[in-house]
Amino acid sequence: AETAVVGAAARGVMDCGAFLVGDLVVRVGARATCVLGAMIAGLGLFVSAEASALWQLYLSFSVLVGLGHSLALFAGVIVTNQWFEKRRSIASAIGNTGAGVGPFILAPLWVSMRLQLGWRQILRVLGGCNLVLLIFASIALTPPPPQPQEFSKLSPAEDTADNVGKIAGAHPSPKMDQQASSTTWAVLRNREVRRIALLIGVYGLGTWIPVVHLVAAGLDQGLSSERANDLVLCFAAGSIGLRVPINALADRL
Repeated sequence: AETAVVGAAARGVMDCGAFLVGDLVVRVGARATCVLGAMIAGLGLFVSAEASALWQLYLSFSVLVGLGHSLALFAGVIVTNQWFEKRRSIASAIGNTGAGVGPFILAPLWVSMRLQLGWRQILRVLGGCNLVLLIFASIALTPPPPQPQEFSKLSPAEDTADNVGKIAGAHPSPKMDQQASSTTWAVLRNREVRRIALLIGVYGLGTWIPVVHLVAAGLDQGLSSERANDLVLCFAAGSIGLRVPINALADRL
């Protein structure tokens, strides 16, 4: 049970971190945010491989890996929403289906690597894969081109370097950074927003605990190791199959 909290807490940190990603994307861009997330998550996995106590995993895996994945994931979500004016929920759902595809790739590899490498070496391998794949994924995080009507809205007095840079996707000025940051903190001062943030964190914590217990529960019921691992694949299949229809329904409501 204590070990299960490590992964569940990482999911909670990842979900709660979404409230901080927006400011970072404004400051440095989605691509740099994703690369930073890749480095933090990769570091967390490498450090976790050297852990000798459970509390160390809470720091290295729950905090570092969770925060790194939060930066990388929500940077992609922000860029996806920028590209789609309509049906953003479907676009976001399609973009997030990789979360369900991953277990189909990792589950069979885990069975073979667990006995040959051990969990420490597996974490090192995952750390390297995490770093490389997320950096390559960041290449696709290109903001949409400016719309022509955006330029027409500028008066001559407003046609400053900051405004042109903002529309063209250049790095924002310190003034823009301060405005974006103050806006985020102003939103977080709202009691309802803080309540939603808390619920999202609890949701991430609660939904992941059953997942990490699926294999052990299958073994307790007499399933073989391979069949018990298939329970995770069933969970992933449900995630893939229901993600797009539910988000399509959300677009209609």
